[in-house]
Amino acid sequence: MSAESVSSAVLRGCPNQKASQMTVCTPWSFVPSIPAAAMRDKATFGSWAKETTTDHLYYSASEGICPTLRVNKATNPLKNLHGFIADFDAKMTLNMVEAQVAKWSGDYGPTWISRTFSDHVRVVWLFEEPLLLDCSELVAPFLKLAAKELRLVKFLPGFDEAAWNDLSHIYEVGRDWRQVGRSLLSTHQLCEMLFRAAGKVRWKSDARLIPLEIIAEWVEQDFPGKWEGPFVEGSRGCAFFDPDSTNPTSSIVTPAGMICFSQPKSFYPWQELFQKRAKKYNEDRIGGAVANTFYDGRYYWKKNGSGVFVHMAKDDFVTKLKVQYGLHATKDRWESHSEVDAAVHFIQERQRVDGAIPLLYEENDIIGSNGKRFVNSSRVRVTPPAETEQEWGENSPGWLISLRTAGTRHP
Repeated sequence: MSAESVSSAVLRGCPNQKASQMTVCTPWSFVPSIPAAAMRDKATFGSWAKETTTDHLYYSASEGICPTLRVNKATNPLKNLHGFIADFDAKMTLNMVEAQVAKWSGDYGPTWISRTFSDHVRVVWLFEEPLLLDCSELVAPFLKLAAKELRLVKFLPGFDEAAWNDLSHIYEVGRDWRQVGRSLLSTHQLCEMLFRAAGKVRWKSDARLIPLEIIAEWVEQDFPGKWEGPFVEGSRGCAFFDPDSTNPTSSIVTPAGMICFSQPKSFYPWQELFQKRAKKYNEDRIGGAVANTFYDGRYYWKKNGSGVFVHMAKDDFVTKLKVQYGLHATKDRWESHSEVDAAVHFIQERQRVDGAIPLLYEENDIIGSNGKRFVNSSRVRVTPPAETEQEWGENSPGWLISLRTAGTRHP
């Protein structure tokens, strides 16, 4: 059976372990020609496979950004996945494997089974069509979820989890290929798994701190009428940013951005879709947290709603940064510090004062005295004079008039 008759998804292969060029292949129809000397043992076979002159077949279901080169995280990252390939350290006949497939696979039946050089079992699931999987954050949780859905750990003995999770891995063609199913993994099945996997992703802090209710306002303002229904996590709709997108289930809302199944990329973060708005939002959020905030070596000073400086211990201040300003308190694995850490450090280094003193008749928030800087912590403000001439008592507090009258009666 040709690859074209099975699926629009394809496998790609190269002649040896050292080769980098990949071409479309059909491993089930490949006829090996292995020298007898290379078949002596696994080590000898491995050495033969690494020779640049070896003409054999090593295949993969992964396709990089450049489809004619092997997938490599650094130089040719993954773009599409055309199927699943699983190795099992199982000493079973193919008849036994086929019987297990019929009993165990359910809605996720594989397409092919084969023997490896070590006489173990390899199983291949072909996709109905290629799955766009260019978002690196999605790969690991997607593969983990897929392994669970396919029940690989219990499917056959000796599941090779390391090879399963390495989408740059290439597999030796093996032998005794046998087709065990014609039902391909559908795009709907795979996209539904991809959506669930997105819920497991620990998105970068800057990508997930913008509340979805804010994003919903931006969507309506910038793309009026393009989104129908509620805009919440898990909602499905068209790719609102694409004027040609009309499929009402082609995109899914996540806390960090849109997962899309019919666009050039699989994931579009909010920072990409709303660059200027997201930049201003984060400037206002982080800038508001550190603006007019000072540290005296013991307390953090910030104005309250009445415009008066109040002091807070560090724990209280950190809570304020998290709750009121939405700053992230835990660092991601690729960061050395959190947003809260950065804000606290900025205030300690750049907005340091020597203490606080209350000065009633001083309008400035920061007061300089003898080479030192102090926060004006006065809670009382002098009533400012009227800007224009007025009659006696006009716009004056009643208690001032009473005092003036009392003074007249009792000079």
